[in-house]
Amino acid sequence: MSTLIVNSIQNSSGVDLRGKVIKFSRGTYSTRVSWPDASSNEYWSDTYTKVSSTSFLYVQLNLSMRNNYSDCLVHESNYANGTWFQGVQPYDAGFTANSRPFYTTFLITSSSTGANTIRFRWRTANNTGGNKPATVWNPNSSDDGRYTQEYSAWQCWEIES
Repeated sequence: MSTLIVNSIQNSSGVDLRGKVIKFSRGTYSTRVSWPDASSNEYWSDTYTKVSSTSFLYVQLNLSMRNNYSDCLVHESNYANGTWFQGVQPYDAGFTANSRPFYTTFLITSSSTGANTIRFRWRTANNTGGNKPATVWNPNSSDDGRYTQEYSAWQCWEIES
């Protein structure tokens, strides 16, 4: 068995990101969803079992979307009903149709351990309604005959400093 040591992850949170990966987990979701026009939307939740009260979670979220809509929205994640943590994401103004992969990362600090819910949402910074990152999440052949059922995934590395 190998041990992965994280020497550094660039961040602006003030949290020391060096340490040892003590757990890795992932989840997937493959249902096609038409996103609502709204000022925010909690679109996905799953269960993660955190091992240590002194570790932090480094979470990567990969979304498969179709048809850009409101461009830059804030994507956030939360663990064990705690603080919502804003993700670091690229801004792609002007993207139009077809498949749109979206990637964001979260750094979550929580002392809660055991099985808890990890949640993901998008929101507008100014609470303006009528927004969404794209029209479709996890497109399939009903959107374009060349698609199979697309899916989205989250990956979580639990790191002990």
